[in-house]
Amino acid sequence: MSRKYSFGFVADPLDRFDREAETSLFLMREIQKRGHFVFVCEPKDLFLKQNELWAFVRRIKLTGDKQRYYRVLKQAPTTLKSLDCLFLRKDPPADISYLHHLYLLTKLEKVVLMINEPSAI
Repeated sequence: MSRKYSFGFVADPLDRFDREAETSLFLMREIQKRGHFVFVCEPKDLFLKQNELWAFVRRIKLTGDKQRYYRVLKQAPTTLKSLDCLFLRKDPPADISYLHHLYLLTKLEKVVLMINEPSAI
């Protein structure tokens, strides 16, 4: 296999996902099926450290288990510029918290491939 890539998702809590309809899960499954790494965090996990955007991320593995459909393999503070791609998958409401996390994520727009760039939302 060629190089493994790291894909991050800034999303709502995994436990709130609709397992049958959540498109983020479909993306994660396909990424995992192709042998790459899946990382997730919530907007509340984002923080600045020395003017660099970090997050408390969880590396997960999706399972076939109906009760607990994912397993956390590792969790740690991580600089988000270390990811190869970042999906912005947080559902609105467009309140001040939502706008704040979008503002923080603009720091990565020219550094990491972003799907749903914050400045375009």
